[in-house]
Amino acid sequence: MRLEHRISLAGELFRQARRPRREHAPVKDGRRRILAIRLDRIGDFALYLPFAAALRRAFPPESCHITLLGNTLWMPLARRMLDFDRFIELDPQRFLTDAVLRRTLLDEVAAMRCDLLLQPRFHRELLLEDLIAMAAAAPESLAFSGTTRHIRKRRLLRPWNRPYGRLLDAAPLHDAHELVKNRCFLDSAAPGGEPVPNPWRKRPPLPAALAGLAGCTVILPGGGTPGLSWPAAGFGALAAQASRRGLPVAVAGTKAERETAENRKTCLFFRRKQVILFQLYGEESPASA
Repeated sequence: MRLEHRISLAGELFRQARRPRREHAPVKDGRRRILAIRLDRIGDFALYLPFAAALRRAFPPESCHITLLGNTLWMPLARRMLDFDRFIELDPQRFLTDAVLRRTLLDEVAAMRCDLLLQPRFHRELLLEDLIAMAAAAPESLAFSGTTRHIRKRRLLRPWNRPYGRLLDAAPLHDAHELVKNRCFLDSAAPGGEPVPNPWRKRPPLPAALAGLAGCTVILPGGGTPGLSWPAAGFGALAAQASRRGLPVAVAGTKAERETAENRKTCLFFRRKQVILFQLYGEESPASA
């Protein structure tokens, strides 16, 4: 990040820390105002989707107005699949580098005067969700505690934790699956809610363009954050295990991830009849090796 962007973010952080706290006046229709923030990428959103639907059932539209502040990458899907009252798109990279957009969004969030803020992302980004939580200044708020890649010492996290009224202990869930983390967060936000069905039980039909992948084990070895990506050798071992069980393997990725997907450690155990697929975001058409 360039120096001027860092200075601008520091100034915005100082401004939010000094923002006067206002009383949360009731809205005209009397409904409770809820702001849910989810700014991670499309894979995490796919795992969060059934829990977002359960959140709507726990906070019905008759009594609650839910606004979803989400990543531009998957917001068109959210609009079609979720029954929330309002959707706000945000490009996280632009939020970090565009001072005008950042100021406009934070002022809009502050003007909402939301009653409850939910921040279910396990690995918090201090200058994204936490800065937005400062602007919201909700009387009730929920997030995971001490889970950030930027600050290791808990005492340094205290200023960033202040916007949250409740913090869930992240330590027991550090190595848990994302579905388990989402379940824990939903149970804390809406205790006594109905069970969320396993999203993997029902398999939707594949699009015609991907019909050849029926029965395949699809592996995506790339990742948006290199530090959180699994080593290629791990994917190779996973492919080997699937192969020994007689399952064909497909490797999927973006054009930028082709080198990772074609890494010898990833593809070491692939046979001639198995498929290597590169088709995400329309960058390339399917091709088999």
